[in-house]
Amino acid sequence: MRLVAASCVVSVALSLPRPFPRLRRPRCAPLTLEATEGAADAMSDAALRDLVARAWGGSSNRSVLPAWSGQNLWLWAQWRGTVLSHCLERALLTAAGGAVVLWSAKGGVRGGLPDPSHPVVARLAAVDAMWGHHLTLTTFVATFFLSHGYAFWRQMYVVARTIQGRLNDLGLLLAAHARAGDAGAAAAVAECARLARLSHLFFWAAVVRAAPSDDFPTSLNALLSARGLAALEAAGALAPGERSALLGPAAPPRDAWYLAALGRLAAAVADGVAGDQFRGGAGFESEALKAVVELRQNMLSVPDELAARMPLAYVHFVQCLVDLLCATAPLALFPRGGAFGIALCAVIALFFGGVVELSKAFLDPFGNRHVSNDSFRADVQVDVLLAESNRGLAAWHAHVDLLPRAAAASD
Repeated sequence: MRLVAASCVVSVALSLPRPFPRLRRPRCAPLTLEATEGAADAMSDAALRDLVARAWGGSSNRSVLPAWSGQNLWLWAQWRGTVLSHCLERALLTAAGGAVVLWSAKGGVRGGLPDPSHPVVARLAAVDAMWGHHLTLTTFVATFFLSHGYAFWRQMYVVARTIQGRLNDLGLLLAAHARAGDAGAAAAVAECARLARLSHLFFWAAVVRAAPSDDFPTSLNALLSARGLAALEAAGALAPGERSALLGPAAPPRDAWYLAALGRLAAAVADGVAGDQFRGGAGFESEALKAVVELRQNMLSVPDELAARMPLAYVHFVQCLVDLLCATAPLALFPRGGAFGIALCAVIALFFGGVVELSKAFLDPFGNRHVSNDSFRADVQVDVLLAESNRGLAAWHAHVDLLPRAAAASD
Protein backbone atom coordinates (compact mmCIF):
# COMPACT_ATOMS: atom_id res chain seq x y z
CA MET A 1 0.00 0.00 0.00
CA ARG A 2 2.92 2.35 0.53
CA LEU A 3 3.78 2.02 -3.14
CA VAL A 4 0.21 2.73 -4.14
CA ALA A 5 0.11 5.75 -1.86
CA ALA A 6 3.32 7.04 -3.41
CA SER A 7 1.85 6.56 -6.88
CA CYS A 8 -1.20 8.59 -5.82
CA VAL A 9 1.01 11.47 -4.78
CA VAL A 10 2.99 11.26 -8.02
CA SER A 11 -0.16 11.17 -10.16
CA VAL A 12 -1.59 14.21 -8.41
CA ALA A 13 1.66 16.14 -8.78
CA LEU A 14 2.04 15.24 -12.45
CA SER A 15 -1.52 15.99 -13.50
CA LEU A 16 -1.73 19.45 -11.96
CA PRO A 17 -0.81 22.34 -14.28
CA ARG A 18 2.61 23.91 -13.95
CA PRO A 19 1.99 27.66 -13.64
CA PHE A 20 4.11 28.14 -10.55
CA PRO A 21 7.41 29.18 -12.19
CA ARG A 22 5.50 31.59 -14.42
CA LEU A 23 3.22 33.29 -11.91
CA ARG A 24 2.74 36.96 -12.69
CA ARG A 25 0.42 39.74 -11.69
CA PRO A 26 -2.60 40.38 -13.94
CA ARG A 27 -2.08 43.15 -16.46
CA CYS A 28 -4.87 45.36 -15.18
CA ALA A 29 -3.05 48.24 -13.45
CA PRO A 30 -4.00 51.79 -14.48
CA LEU A 31 -1.85 53.43 -17.12
CA THR A 32 0.89 55.49 -15.52
CA LEU A 33 3.48 57.92 -16.80
CA GLU A 34 6.24 55.40 -16.13
CA ALA A 35 4.45 52.60 -17.99
CA THR A 36 3.70 54.51 -21.17
CA GLU A 37 6.99 56.38 -21.26
CA GLY A 38 8.87 53.15 -20.62
CA ALA A 39 7.08 51.41 -23.49
CA ALA A 40 7.98 54.29 -25.82
CA ASP A 41 11.59 54.54 -24.63
CA ALA A 42 12.10 50.84 -25.36
CA MET A 43 11.17 51.37 -29.02
CA SER A 44 13.40 52.50 -31.82
CA ASP A 45 12.43 55.44 -34.01
CA ALA A 46 11.64 53.09 -36.88
CA ALA A 47 9.40 50.93 -34.69
CA LEU A 48 7.55 53.99 -33.42
CA ARG A 49 7.01 55.26 -36.96
CA ASP A 50 5.70 51.85 -37.98
CA LEU A 51 3.34 51.84 -34.99
CA VAL A 52 1.95 55.25 -35.95
CA ALA A 53 1.61 54.22 -39.59
CA ARG A 54 -0.39 51.13 -38.66
CA ALA A 55 -2.52 52.84 -36.01
CA TRP A 56 -3.25 56.00 -38.03
CA GLY A 57 -3.19 54.55 -41.53
CA GLY A 58 -6.08 53.07 -43.44
CA SER A 59 -4.62 49.84 -44.76
CA SER A 60 -4.16 46.43 -43.18
CA ASN A 61 -3.12 43.15 -44.73
CA ARG A 62 -4.86 41.03 -42.09
CA SER A 63 -8.42 40.25 -41.02
CA VAL A 64 -9.84 41.13 -37.64
CA LEU A 65 -9.68 37.41 -36.73
CA PRO A 66 -7.37 34.72 -38.13
CA ALA A 67 -8.90 33.01 -41.14
CA TRP A 68 -9.57 29.27 -41.03
CA SER A 69 -10.90 26.52 -43.24
CA GLY A 70 -13.79 24.22 -42.44
CA GLN A 71 -12.07 21.19 -43.94
CA ASN A 72 -11.45 18.44 -41.39
CA LEU A 73 -7.91 17.66 -42.51
CA TRP A 74 -6.94 21.32 -42.50
CA LEU A 75 -8.23 21.75 -38.93
CA TRP A 76 -6.41 18.64 -37.72
CA ALA A 77 -3.19 19.87 -39.30
CA GLN A 78 -3.18 23.06 -37.21
CA TRP A 79 -0.89 23.16 -34.21
CA ARG A 80 0.16 26.62 -33.11
CA GLY A 81 -2.51 28.49 -31.19
CA THR A 82 -4.69 25.40 -30.61
CA VAL A 83 -5.71 23.43 -27.53
CA LEU A 84 -3.44 20.59 -28.66
CA SER A 85 -0.28 22.69 -28.48
CA HIS A 86 -1.35 24.45 -25.29
CA CYS A 87 -2.42 21.40 -23.24
CA LEU A 88 -0.23 18.64 -24.66
CA GLU A 89 2.31 18.86 -21.84
CA ARG A 90 -0.41 18.53 -19.23
CA ALA A 91 -1.94 15.56 -21.08
CA LEU A 92 1.39 13.76 -21.25
CA LEU A 93 2.09 14.36 -17.57
CA THR A 94 -1.33 13.03 -16.60
CA ALA A 95 -0.73 9.96 -18.78
CA ALA A 96 2.60 9.52 -16.98
CA GLY A 97 0.65 9.51 -13.71
CA GLY A 98 -1.52 6.73 -15.13
CA ALA A 99 1.61 4.78 -16.05
CA VAL A 100 2.92 5.14 -12.49
CA VAL A 101 -0.35 3.76 -11.09
CA LEU A 102 -0.21 0.86 -13.56
CA TRP A 103 3.38 0.09 -12.56
CA SER A 104 2.50 0.29 -8.85
CA ALA A 105 -0.35 -2.22 -9.13
CA LYS A 106 1.75 -5.11 -10.38
CA GLY A 107 -0.35 -8.18 -11.02
CA GLY A 108 -3.55 -6.17 -11.15
CA VAL A 109 -3.78 -6.28 -14.95
CA ARG A 110 -4.43 -9.27 -17.20
CA GLY A 111 -4.21 -8.78 -20.92
CA GLY A 112 -4.25 -5.02 -20.44
CA LEU A 113 -7.54 -5.09 -18.49
CA PRO A 114 -7.85 -4.74 -14.69
CA ASP A 115 -8.36 -7.80 -12.52
CA PRO A 116 -11.36 -7.10 -10.24
CA SER A 117 -10.06 -9.56 -7.66
CA HIS A 118 -6.78 -7.74 -7.18
CA PRO A 119 -6.74 -5.78 -3.88
CA VAL A 120 -5.48 -2.56 -5.47
CA VAL A 121 -8.18 -2.63 -8.14
CA ALA A 122 -10.83 -3.35 -5.51
CA ARG A 123 -9.72 -0.41 -3.35
CA LEU A 124 -9.54 1.99 -6.31
CA ALA A 125 -13.08 1.05 -7.32
CA ALA A 126 -14.33 3.41 -4.60
CA VAL A 127 -12.24 6.20 -6.11
CA ASP A 128 -13.78 5.36 -9.47
CA ALA A 129 -17.30 5.74 -8.08
CA MET A 130 -16.51 9.11 -6.51
CA TRP A 131 -14.73 10.23 -9.67
CA GLY A 132 -17.83 9.50 -11.75
CA HIS A 133 -19.87 12.00 -9.75
CA HIS A 134 -17.00 14.49 -9.99
CA LEU A 135 -16.89 13.99 -13.76
CA THR A 136 -20.60 14.80 -14.11
CA LEU A 137 -20.35 17.99 -12.05
CA THR A 138 -17.16 19.13 -13.81
CA THR A 139 -18.65 18.52 -17.26
CA PHE A 140 -21.67 20.67 -16.45
CA VAL A 141 -19.71 23.50 -14.83
CA ALA A 142 -16.91 23.57 -17.43
CA THR A 143 -19.27 23.63 -20.42
CA PHE A 144 -21.27 26.45 -18.82
CA PHE A 145 -18.01 28.30 -18.18
CA LEU A 146 -17.06 27.91 -21.83
CA SER A 147 -20.43 29.12 -23.09
CA HIS A 148 -20.26 32.17 -20.81
CA GLY A 149 -16.71 32.92 -21.96
CA TYR A 150 -17.70 32.79 -25.62
CA ALA A 151 -20.78 34.95 -24.95
CA PHE A 152 -18.56 37.56 -23.28
CA TRP A 153 -16.07 37.44 -26.17
CA ARG A 154 -18.90 37.85 -28.67
CA GLN A 155 -20.35 40.76 -26.69
CA MET A 156 -17.01 42.58 -26.73
CA TYR A 157 -16.63 41.97 -30.47
CA VAL A 158 -20.11 43.35 -31.11
CA VAL A 159 -19.34 46.44 -29.03
CA ALA A 160 -16.08 46.98 -30.95
CA ARG A 161 -17.98 46.79 -34.23
CA THR A 162 -20.71 49.06 -32.84
CA ILE A 163 -18.07 51.68 -32.07
CA GLN A 164 -16.97 51.42 -35.69
CA GLY A 165 -20.56 51.77 -36.81
CA ARG A 166 -21.13 54.93 -34.78
CA LEU A 167 -17.94 56.44 -36.19
CA ASN A 168 -19.08 55.76 -39.74
CA ASP A 169 -22.59 57.03 -38.96
CA LEU A 170 -21.06 60.29 -37.80
CA GLY A 171 -18.81 60.48 -40.87
CA LEU A 172 -21.79 59.97 -43.17
CA LEU A 173 -23.88 62.61 -41.40
CA LEU A 174 -21.11 65.18 -41.55
CA ALA A 175 -20.26 64.53 -45.19
CA ALA A 176 -23.90 64.54 -46.31
CA HIS A 177 -24.74 67.81 -44.54
CA ALA A 178 -21.57 69.74 -45.40
CA ARG A 179 -22.26 72.60 -47.79
CA ALA A 180 -21.14 71.63 -51.29
CA GLY A 181 -18.29 73.65 -52.76
CA ASP A 182 -17.55 75.37 -49.46
CA ALA A 183 -13.88 75.15 -48.47
CA GLY A 184 -14.76 75.92 -44.85
CA ALA A 185 -17.27 73.08 -44.77
CA ALA A 186 -14.72 70.65 -46.23
CA ALA A 187 -12.21 71.74 -43.59
CA ALA A 188 -14.82 71.23 -40.87
CA VAL A 189 -15.56 67.70 -42.09
CA ALA A 190 -11.83 66.89 -42.20
CA GLU A 191 -11.34 68.26 -38.66
CA CYS A 192 -14.25 66.24 -37.28
CA ALA A 193 -12.95 63.10 -39.01
CA ARG A 194 -9.49 63.67 -37.51
CA LEU A 195 -10.90 64.07 -34.01
CA ALA A 196 -13.06 60.94 -34.43
CA ARG A 197 -10.05 58.92 -35.57
CA LEU A 198 -7.95 60.32 -32.74
CA SER A 199 -10.52 59.42 -30.09
CA HIS A 200 -10.76 55.89 -31.53
CA LEU A 201 -6.98 55.49 -31.49
CA PHE A 202 -6.63 56.83 -27.92
CA PHE A 203 -9.45 54.55 -26.79
CA TRP A 204 -7.86 51.32 -28.00
CA ALA A 205 -4.42 52.45 -26.82
CA ALA A 206 -5.91 52.75 -23.33
CA VAL A 207 -7.88 49.47 -23.46
CA VAL A 208 -5.30 47.17 -25.05
CA ARG A 209 -2.38 46.99 -22.64
CA ALA A 210 -0.46 44.20 -24.38
CA ALA A 211 0.81 43.81 -27.93
CA PRO A 212 -2.17 43.13 -30.23
CA SER A 213 -0.67 40.09 -31.96
CA ASP A 214 2.48 38.36 -33.07
CA ASP A 215 2.13 40.11 -36.45
CA PHE A 216 1.82 43.45 -34.68
CA PRO A 217 4.26 43.11 -31.76
CA THR A 218 4.30 46.76 -30.65
CA SER A 219 2.02 47.85 -27.82
CA LEU A 220 -0.39 50.69 -28.57
CA ASN A 221 0.33 52.05 -25.08
CA ALA A 222 3.47 53.67 -26.47
CA LEU A 223 1.28 56.19 -28.29
CA LEU A 224 0.14 57.55 -24.91
CA SER A 225 3.58 59.00 -24.24
CA ALA A 226 5.54 62.13 -25.10
CA ARG A 227 7.39 60.36 -27.91
CA GLY A 228 4.19 58.78 -29.15
CA LEU A 229 2.39 62.12 -29.25
CA ALA A 230 5.33 63.67 -31.08
CA ALA A 231 5.14 60.92 -33.69
CA LEU A 232 1.38 61.37 -34.01
CA GLU A 233 1.84 65.12 -34.43
CA ALA A 234 4.39 64.52 -37.18
CA ALA A 235 1.87 62.24 -38.93
CA GLY A 236 -0.85 64.89 -38.79
CA ALA A 237 -2.96 63.16 -36.16
CA LEU A 238 -2.53 66.03 -33.68
CA ALA A 239 -3.12 69.69 -34.37
CA PRO A 240 -0.64 72.33 -33.14
CA GLY A 241 -0.95 72.82 -29.41
CA GLU A 242 -2.77 69.55 -28.70
CA ARG A 243 0.38 67.65 -27.71
CA SER A 244 1.39 70.22 -25.09
CA ALA A 245 -2.21 70.37 -23.80
CA LEU A 246 -2.37 66.59 -23.33
CA LEU A 247 0.94 66.57 -21.48
CA GLY A 248 0.08 69.65 -19.40
CA PRO A 249 -0.91 69.70 -15.73
CA ALA A 250 -4.61 70.21 -16.51
CA ALA A 251 -4.81 67.16 -18.82
CA PRO A 252 -6.93 64.13 -17.81
CA PRO A 253 -5.33 60.72 -17.10
CA ARG A 254 -3.83 59.05 -20.13
CA ASP A 255 -6.49 56.36 -20.25
CA ALA A 256 -9.10 59.15 -20.57
CA TRP A 257 -7.50 61.08 -23.42
CA TYR A 258 -10.05 59.64 -25.81
CA LEU A 259 -12.79 61.38 -23.82
CA ALA A 260 -11.01 64.71 -24.31
CA ALA A 261 -10.91 64.04 -28.06
CA LEU A 262 -14.61 63.11 -28.03
CA GLY A 263 -15.45 66.33 -26.20
CA ARG A 264 -13.53 68.36 -28.76
CA LEU A 265 -15.33 66.45 -31.53
CA ALA A 266 -18.74 67.39 -30.11
CA ALA A 267 -17.62 71.02 -29.86
CA ALA A 268 -16.38 70.95 -33.48
CA VAL A 269 -19.77 69.70 -34.67
CA ALA A 270 -21.54 72.48 -32.75
CA ASP A 271 -19.10 75.07 -34.10
CA GLY A 272 -19.72 73.87 -37.65
CA VAL A 273 -23.45 74.23 -37.26
CA ALA A 274 -23.07 77.68 -35.69
CA GLY A 275 -20.75 78.73 -38.52
CA ASP A 276 -23.28 77.58 -41.15
CA GLN A 277 -20.82 75.02 -42.53
CA PHE A 278 -23.36 72.19 -42.13
CA ARG A 279 -26.89 72.20 -43.47
CA GLY A 280 -29.81 70.86 -41.45
CA GLY A 281 -29.87 73.22 -38.52
CA ALA A 282 -30.91 71.97 -35.11
CA GLY A 283 -32.12 68.62 -36.47
CA PHE A 284 -28.72 67.75 -37.92
CA GLU A 285 -26.93 69.00 -34.82
CA SER A 286 -29.13 66.82 -32.61
CA GLU A 287 -28.49 63.67 -34.67
CA ALA A 288 -24.73 64.30 -34.94
CA LEU A 289 -24.35 64.94 -31.22
CA LYS A 290 -26.49 61.86 -30.52
CA ALA A 291 -23.99 59.79 -32.51
CA VAL A 292 -21.13 61.24 -30.43
CA VAL A 293 -22.99 60.45 -27.19
CA GLU A 294 -23.68 56.87 -28.33
CA LEU A 295 -20.03 56.56 -29.26
CA ARG A 296 -19.05 57.63 -25.73
CA GLN A 297 -21.51 55.15 -24.21
CA ASN A 298 -20.16 52.23 -26.21
CA MET A 299 -16.55 53.13 -25.50
CA LEU A 300 -17.11 53.40 -21.77
CA SER A 301 -18.94 50.06 -21.71
CA VAL A 302 -15.80 48.17 -22.77
CA PRO A 303 -13.62 48.85 -19.69
CA ASP A 304 -16.71 48.43 -17.48
CA GLU A 305 -17.40 44.96 -18.88
CA LEU A 306 -13.74 43.97 -18.80
CA ALA A 307 -13.53 44.92 -15.12
CA ALA A 308 -16.43 42.58 -14.25
CA ARG A 309 -15.95 39.82 -16.80
CA MET A 310 -16.07 37.01 -14.20
CA PRO A 311 -15.81 36.86 -10.39
CA LEU A 312 -12.57 35.36 -9.12
CA ALA A 313 -14.43 32.87 -6.91
CA TYR A 314 -16.14 31.31 -9.93
CA VAL A 315 -12.97 31.01 -12.00
CA HIS A 316 -11.17 29.53 -8.98
CA PHE A 317 -13.97 27.01 -8.47
CA VAL A 318 -13.88 25.86 -12.09
CA GLN A 319 -10.08 25.60 -12.03
CA CYS A 320 -10.14 23.50 -8.86
CA LEU A 321 -12.81 21.17 -10.26
CA VAL A 322 -10.87 20.53 -13.46
CA ASP A 323 -7.49 20.18 -11.76
CA LEU A 324 -8.83 17.68 -9.23
CA LEU A 325 -10.60 15.75 -11.99
CA CYS A 326 -7.36 15.44 -13.95
CA ALA A 327 -5.32 14.72 -10.82
CA THR A 328 -7.50 11.79 -9.76
CA ALA A 329 -8.03 10.47 -13.31
CA PRO A 330 -5.03 8.05 -13.15
CA LEU A 331 -6.46 6.46 -9.98
CA ALA A 332 -10.08 6.39 -11.12
CA LEU A 333 -9.50 5.16 -14.66
CA PHE A 334 -7.23 2.28 -13.68
CA PRO A 335 -10.10 0.09 -12.36
CA ARG A 336 -12.01 0.83 -15.55
CA GLY A 337 -9.43 0.51 -18.28
CA GLY A 338 -6.26 -0.91 -16.81
CA ALA A 339 -3.43 -0.23 -19.24
CA PHE A 340 -5.84 1.53 -21.57
CA GLY A 341 -6.47 4.06 -18.81
CA ILE A 342 -3.15 5.73 -19.65
CA ALA A 343 -4.54 6.98 -22.97
CA LEU A 344 -7.83 7.93 -21.30
CA CYS A 345 -5.93 10.03 -18.75
CA ALA A 346 -4.32 11.99 -21.58
CA VAL A 347 -7.69 12.53 -23.27
CA ILE A 348 -9.34 13.74 -20.05
CA ALA A 349 -6.51 16.18 -19.29
CA LEU A 350 -6.33 17.43 -22.87
CA PHE A 351 -9.98 18.22 -23.36
CA PHE A 352 -11.06 19.30 -19.89
CA GLY A 353 -7.91 21.38 -19.49
CA GLY A 354 -8.49 22.75 -22.97
CA VAL A 355 -12.05 23.79 -22.14
CA VAL A 356 -10.86 25.84 -19.16
CA GLU A 357 -7.95 27.46 -21.00
CA LEU A 358 -10.14 28.24 -24.01
CA SER A 359 -12.75 29.81 -21.72
CA LYS A 360 -10.11 32.03 -20.12
CA ALA A 361 -8.89 33.04 -23.56
CA PHE A 362 -12.45 34.05 -24.48
CA LEU A 363 -12.60 36.14 -21.30
CA ASP A 364 -9.58 38.05 -22.59
CA PRO A 365 -10.89 39.33 -25.96
CA PHE A 366 -8.19 42.01 -26.39
CA GLY A 367 -5.16 40.10 -25.12
CA ASN A 368 -4.53 41.93 -21.86
CA ARG A 369 -4.17 38.84 -19.65
CA HIS A 370 -2.70 35.91 -21.56
CA VAL A 371 -3.40 32.98 -19.27
CA SER A 372 -0.40 30.68 -19.67
CA ASN A 373 0.78 30.81 -23.25
CA ASP A 374 0.86 33.93 -25.41
CA SER A 375 0.32 31.84 -28.55
CA PHE A 376 -3.03 30.53 -27.25
CA ARG A 377 -5.37 33.47 -27.63
CA ALA A 378 -8.66 34.62 -29.08
CA ASP A 379 -7.80 38.27 -29.53
CA VAL A 380 -9.70 40.72 -31.68
CA GLN A 381 -7.08 42.43 -33.86
CA VAL A 382 -7.42 46.05 -32.78
CA ASP A 383 -5.05 47.45 -35.39
CA VAL A 384 -7.38 46.07 -38.07
CA LEU A 385 -10.33 47.85 -36.44
CA LEU A 386 -8.35 51.09 -36.44
CA ALA A 387 -7.38 50.72 -40.09
CA GLU A 388 -10.96 50.02 -41.18
CA SER A 389 -12.33 53.00 -39.25
CA ASN A 390 -9.58 55.32 -40.49
CA ARG A 391 -10.28 54.33 -44.06
CA GLY A 392 -14.03 54.84 -43.67
CA LEU A 393 -13.83 58.23 -41.96
CA ALA A 394 -11.39 59.56 -44.53
CA ALA A 395 -13.51 58.41 -47.47
CA TRP A 396 -17.06 59.51 -46.60
CA HIS A 397 -16.67 63.00 -48.04
CA ALA A 398 -15.45 61.54 -51.33
CA HIS A 399 -18.26 58.96 -51.35
CA VAL A 400 -20.91 61.64 -50.98
CA ASP A 401 -19.51 63.65 -53.91
CA LEU A 402 -18.77 60.65 -56.12
CA LEU A 403 -22.14 60.48 -57.83
CA PRO A 404 -23.51 63.65 -59.44
CA ARG A 405 -26.21 65.43 -57.54
CA ALA A 406 -29.64 65.35 -59.17
CA ALA A 407 -30.77 68.61 -60.66
CA ALA A 408 -33.77 70.25 -59.07
CA ALA A 409 -37.00 69.35 -60.87
CA SER A 410 -38.53 72.22 -62.83
CA ASP A 411 -42.20 72.98 -63.30
